[in-house]
Amino acid sequence: MDKVRTTKSMVAVFGATGHTGRSVIAELMRRGVTPVAIARDAAALAEATFPDPDVLRRHATIGDATSLDRALHGAQAVINCAGLSSTRPTLSRAQPCDLMAMIALDSWHPTRGTRITVDRKAVGNLAITGGRLAPAPTPPAQKRWNFGDPLGDQAVIEVPFSEAILISRHMKTGELHNYLSQLAVDDVLDPATPTPKATDETGRSNQHFVVDVVVTRGDERRRATVRGRDIYAISAPLVCEAVERLLVGKFSATGAHAPGEIFDAGDILAALGPDNSTFEVFAA
Repeated sequence: MDKVRTTKSMVAVFGATGHTGRSVIAELMRRGVTPVAIARDAAALAEATFPDPDVLRRHATIGDATSLDRALHGAQAVINCAGLSSTRPTLSRAQPCDLMAMIALDSWHPTRGTRITVDRKAVGNLAITGGRLAPAPTPPAQKRWNFGDPLGDQAVIEVPFSEAILISRHMKTGELHNYLSQLAVDDVLDPATPTPKATDETGRSNQHFVVDVVVTRGDERRRATVRGRDIYAISAPLVCEAVERLLVGKFSATGAHAPGEIFDAGDILAALGPDNSTFEVFAA
């Protein structure tokens, strides 16, 4: 076991050698938090290049409780970036607004995890219909959606993500369907599409994204839009904002919860600032 530091907060990052994991480690260090890099592949962990050579590195596997105990020693929080299919069993609970999420990118250079998620054979492709979690329709539904400048009008296809489970946890949702631009899906499914490459000192790539969420309740309809650069890069500041609130007690309940249940969403979005994304809500 490496020597545990006690001068700063320590946060463990499981799946640290992946694209998102490396971004999270860099963001933790920017915030003055000591990251503990944990990975299942010992060789990949040893070869990984992190922003600081003093990042703690620990090998562990989910099936080995002893290795996990050792790896998590001294950590006040754990961030899971390994893409494990644990969301539904952790937060499962029975679930009158309808939601539709539209995601577009000008191009998508995917990670391996994204390729697996978008593949229609992936486990856990769920939507909400009739107030219940259910398998997404096959073949997937298709629509057209205008994302505004600069992405404009695009063909979109239904591609569910695990967020459906989180939303059903704390909102009474009759229908929830998630659509991804066909252009992005084609990029992900093309084996020749390269993985994301950093183009600035923060590690962000050049891909721009727009996420539109339309909420309908009776005659009311609202649309929330987030715009930014590098759809992966937004994950690191978002999850680190949440972890900082856990470390200082700025949450409303303990236990297994979706973020929307225990954090002030407006506070977190405001804290992300314009350097990461822009956010607006308006009548649709």
